[in-house]
Amino acid sequence: MAPSSAIAKAEGDFNVRMPLHARTTDTVFPEDLPPIHLYVQSDEAGSCTRVVMNDAEFSGPDRWDRVHQHLAGIVGEGNLANEAEVELHCDPQLSYEHTIAAITAVSGRINPADGQIVKLIDKIKFSPPR
Repeated sequence: MAPSSAIAKAEGDFNVRMPLHARTTDTVFPEDLPPIHLYVQSDEAGSCTRVVMNDAEFSGPDRWDRVHQHLAGIVGEGNLANEAEVELHCDPQLSYEHTIAAITAVSGRINPADGQIVKLIDKIKFSPPR
């Protein structure tokens, strides 16, 4: 009698997803993120006069770059883009270009090395007018 070469069905084939690694202190998880609020204040003419993210204030011509860097330090570029959320608090008279600058600063950037978009935050909402 010849030996059987039939392929046996896999026994105990379970769809179990194991964590890749244990939690470490330098890993940021969505449930660990603080609420992120960006306040953009303006004067009566609509010019941006003050930008504050949580407790950090940003001023000067490079303020939006520094807002982006500060936020990237909180959430990590691309790491939590789908989970993290920023709430924008804009003065009603704020000019449109400043609102767009704030959205651009928190949403991501283009990597100069390869031209790819590096997402920072996908979820951006506006607070109700005060």
